[in-house]
Amino acid sequence: MNTIITVIQQGTIMPYFRRLWLTLIVLQIIACSSSNTGGNKPEITELGLVKNITSEEPLVVDSQCIHCDQSKTRYQWFIEGIDDPVSNGHSYSPTVDQLSKTLTIRATVYNNDGEFSDTKQVTYYHDVITDIASTTGAFAATTSGGYLAIWGNRRSGGFPYGVDEEISHVKSVYSNDIGFAVVKTDNTAVSWSNRHPWNNVVPASTVNLTNIVSIQSTSQAFAALKDDGTVITWGDSTESNSSAVSEKLTNVDSVYSNHNTFVAIRSNGEVVSWGYDTYNYIQPPTYLFDVYRIYSTRLAFAALMKDGSVQTWGLKYSGGNSSSVSSTLSNVASIQSTESAFAALTTDGSVVTWGHELYGGDSSSVANKLNGVVELFSTSGAFAALKNDGSVVSWGSNYHGGDSNTVRSRLDDVATIYSSEESFAALKEDGSVVIWGNDYLLMDSSQSPDIADIASITATEDTFVGLKSDGTVVRMSTSSLGMKEETALNSLSKVTRVFSNDSAFAALQADGSVTTWGGALSGGNGYEVPTLTLPLPD
Repeated sequence: MNTIITVIQQGTIMPYFRRLWLTLIVLQIIACSSSNTGGNKPEITELGLVKNITSEEPLVVDSQCIHCDQSKTRYQWFIEGIDDPVSNGHSYSPTVDQLSKTLTIRATVYNNDGEFSDTKQVTYYHDVITDIASTTGAFAATTSGGYLAIWGNRRSGGFPYGVDEEISHVKSVYSNDIGFAVVKTDNTAVSWSNRHPWNNVVPASTVNLTNIVSIQSTSQAFAALKDDGTVITWGDSTESNSSAVSEKLTNVDSVYSNHNTFVAIRSNGEVVSWGYDTYNYIQPPTYLFDVYRIYSTRLAFAALMKDGSVQTWGLKYSGGNSSSVSSTLSNVASIQSTESAFAALTTDGSVVTWGHELYGGDSSSVANKLNGVVELFSTSGAFAALKNDGSVVSWGSNYHGGDSNTVRSRLDDVATIYSSEESFAALKEDGSVVIWGNDYLLMDSSQSPDIADIASITATEDTFVGLKSDGTVVRMSTSSLGMKEETALNSLSKVTRVFSNDSAFAALQADGSVTTWGGALSGGNGYEVPTLTLPLPD
């Protein structure tokens, strides 16, 4: 059974199957006249490629003609920036660096009397995938030509429900847990999602999605800041309903969010908040001036001010009350958060924590080690501090990476740290990896010689993969996701980036194609997302 990928292109939603060749519509055919005269002059009626451009297989051109000998067709292939033809045959294999350039094919056909046709020409560009966004269970890939390919769980935005307009000229893609919002180059937007049928929802089609500057999201809603300083909201009404504060959503400078609440800061410093308020925790300060950035846990916010101080609000046990550490919350450079706690890194390399103690809000057990810290990292329930000597200190829930004692002897010369929901993966300067946390099915360099020369790491909720410096990808789990994962990983080469959602991976290769693996219902069931070969538009 084929897996459907939906490509939204020029107003058409097309089923897109693995290894399916696009039917190419030639938009630009240039006729060049010749001095030939005669009776039934040969004529080329059709000219075009018969398959997608890839770096693995040759391009093949096909043409149809009348009053001609088809075998006497002469072709010339031209690559943008190269004056001479790169091929004079019916096929050509482009190099990877040529895939980003336009391709022109010229054809002339002869008959048995030596008469020849006018030269016909068609020009193509290679529309490759350049970036990928994700929800909890779906992917949306942006192409160099401004189109969008989406796939994955339909309940997580893997199908564009309610979208019946052209989606092209894509500038940026935003996501929440269950849907996507796409801003186009003209600053209009389209959005779609799935929701539980018993929830009330404000459809994107009912709001004026024009003049969009930026978009923020909660788990099931969106809020867009417009260029006139107003804010519009849509999605699950328990999170998006801003009717009680709509008169204040003007002259807005910035919008922030946590799991189910939005916060807007107006140009006069006034703070406006709306969203889910079951715990009655949405009680922000009346005014916030000189805000540098706002961070969040699931049910609380922490505002880092330009003077290095911090103001917090929200549910106390989620980090909304920092009064117990207020005297030490100065000269703060950055803040990191778990699900229910905050950790602030100060300019002198010390760390201040507050919030739920089981989620990292209490760092007293490692307080004497929290000096010389250069960066903080987190899982959903623990923190890890990378120090200037390459060592690591962790605290918080033992089930989420808070206890690194078993690997402490190997935590030296660490370059950076990655995290899943419950585990940390430290990438060392020599390209090896150390993993700790809820690592029952995980493995690192101490368990597999293949986990070496790692350049970067990508995580789903519960596992990691490593992108090696040679462009291949290695899994970091003792439990295989099956033959589709093995097939996908064995086929990968020249990978430039790896993306993920909660349970699936998508690898972007140098030729712009994408291969996926992981959770079948989340868009990872082993198929390839081919690159597109499109005629050059007028």
